[in-house]
Amino acid sequence: YTLNAFSPTGITQTKTVTVYVNAVFSCAINSFTASPTSITAGDSSTLTWNTSNCVNVTISGLGYNVPTTGTQSIWPTSTTTYTLTAYSSTGATQTKNVTIYVNAATPSCAINNFMANPTSITKGESAVLSWNTTNCASVLISGLNYNVSTSGTQAVWPTTTTTYTLNAFSPTGITQTKTVT
Repeated sequence: YTLNAFSPTGITQTKTVTVYVNAVFSCAINSFTASPTSITAGDSSTLTWNTSNCVNVTISGLGYNVPTTGTQSIWPTSTTTYTLTAYSSTGATQTKNVTIYVNAATPSCAINNFMANPTSITKGESAVLSWNTTNCASVLISGLNYNVSTSGTQAVWPTTTTTYTLNAFSPTGITQTKTVT
């Protein structure tokens, strides 16, 4: 800084002073993301982070210091929130969180049984179809022309030898089939 002082007669006096400032770089978390943020148990997600002017970075759940900028594949078994903590040279910290949502693996649709009792009848008599499924969204039996419950029984009166097909559909649309005659 320079101070200029002027007298009434026009004489100028000047004094200069210098203030030295140490450069202070603040630590910053530029980004901390997960991709994807929603997975099925057993799948992986990738954490990606970028910091500037930080001397140390940790991510909860990883159990060690990580580079100040980087990526890491992880396999969480349940919904987990990861916290990135970035440390400046003065010890100041910043944190940022990211959550990975873990859905339980979708169980497969299965036909446990599909039976007819009896399997041999005289024309005009009835037989009872019985079935049991697990983790199926819907069930259709050929010849009945309507959806039935995922487990149950149904009397039928076939007039000729008939093969019934049980179609069980998973929530994702995959079909399982079983037949009985």
